[in-house]
Amino acid sequence: MDHHVAYSLGAAYAQLGQPAQAVAWLEKAADSGFPCYPWYARDPLLQSLQGDPAFNRLLSDLKDRLQLARTQYR
Repeated sequence: MDHHVAYSLGAAYAQLGQPAQAVAWLEKAADSGFPCYPWYARDPLLQSLQGDPAFNRLLSDLKDRLQLARTQYR
């Protein structure tokens, strides 16, 4: 599945108040080509997920990936 579609589904589920489904789709988006930590952390469509433990784990993982990429490609 295209990562843009997966991200959009995750954002839609977040807006519908279904955090488990939202995070599942956001994880698919990240794993299929869109691991952009700053976007996930700042997207207003995902604001309702702030404080959700699964979303916080995803953000932490994405932040770690970003830091690793920064050290590998400098």
